[in-house]
Amino acid sequence: MGEVRTKYEVFTMTTGQLTDVIGTALASAIRAPSPHNTQPWRFEVRPGRIDVLLDRHRILRAADPGGREARLACGAALFNLRAALHAAGQATAVDLRPAGKPERVATVWLTGAHTPTAEDLMLAMAVEQRHTNRRVFTGRPVADEVRDALVRAAVLEGGGLLVVDDPARLDAIATLLAEAQDRQRQDAEFCVELSYWTTSFPGRDDGVPVALGGPRPGADGLAAASPCRTDTVAPQRLPLVGVLVSPSDTSQDVVRAGQALQRVLLTGTSAGVSASFLSPLTEVGRARRALRAQVTRIGQPQAVLRFGYGQQTAPTPRRPVRAVSRPV
Repeated sequence: MGEVRTKYEVFTMTTGQLTDVIGTALASAIRAPSPHNTQPWRFEVRPGRIDVLLDRHRILRAADPGGREARLACGAALFNLRAALHAAGQATAVDLRPAGKPERVATVWLTGAHTPTAEDLMLAMAVEQRHTNRRVFTGRPVADEVRDALVRAAVLEGGGLLVVDDPARLDAIATLLAEAQDRQRQDAEFCVELSYWTTSFPGRDDGVPVALGGPRPGADGLAAASPCRTDTVAPQRLPLVGVLVSPSDTSQDVVRAGQALQRVLLTGTSAGVSASFLSPLTEVGRARRALRAQVTRIGQPQAVLRFGYGQQTAPTPRRPVRAVSRPV
C-alpha cells in the first residue's frame, strides 16, 4: 500500500498550474476505452473541481450519431479520474447535471481528505494494466467468484451487468451480432469511418493500430472483430458474455453506465481477465432493440462485453494530457 501511495502527492491547487496529483488523475482518465479509440473527452481544471466535457468533434457520425457511446466513454474516463484521486487521498463528489456548457457531462468536486481503501488502490493500479483485448480468447472459463465481482462492480456504480450463460440467449446474441455486422458491412459511410480510425501510422496518438485489430467472427459470431474485414477464424464459444445495462438513455444514465463499465473492466483486469466489446450489438439500432427484447428485457443495453483469457496485447495510443485539458 505504501508503494502505491508514493505515486501520488498531496493535493494543492495553484493558479494556472496542474499539480502532480491532478496531472496523474488526468493521465489515468485518458486511459479509458472509447469507440475506435476516438478519445471523445476534454477536461477543464478549476480550483477545487475538474469538469469532464464531451468533445463533439470526436463523435462517430456513422457508428454513434447520437453520441451515446461517446458519453459512455466520458463516463469511463470520469471513473478513472475518481479512482486516481481516491488513491491519492482525495475525497470527491460527482455532479452529473452540471450547469454551464451543454457539452459538460460531469463535474468532479474535490471535497477533502480520503483514506484509500485496498479496493481504491487496486482499481487505480489496474488503470495502466487494462486495455481492450481484440484477440481470440482461450476456452478457459471465468471463475464464479470473478463473475460475481464483475456484477457487483456494475451495481456499485448504479448500473447492471447481466451475465449471459444460457445457450439459448447466447445463440440469440450470436444471431443478432451477425445481422448487425452485415448491416455495418453494407454501410459505406461506416466502413469509411472505420478505415479512418484503423491506423497504420506509427506516430498517430488515436485510433486503433492495424496490428491490434482482432479477427473477423467465425460461425458463432462472437469473436471480436472489424465487420468490414474479410479474414476469418474458426468458431469459438466464449467463456463469458456480459451485457451492461442502465435504467434509461438519458445523458446522466449513460455517463453513470460509463462509470459502471470502467469499474467492471478494472475489476476484471485485477483478476487477470481480459475484455473486449461486441459493439455492433449496441451501434445498430435494430440489433440493440432486439437485444433488449430478447436478452436483457430490463434496462437499456449500453455495452456487450466478452470476458476471458488470451494472449497479451499492447495498449492503444493516447493523446497527451496537455492536448485534452486546460486550467481555467
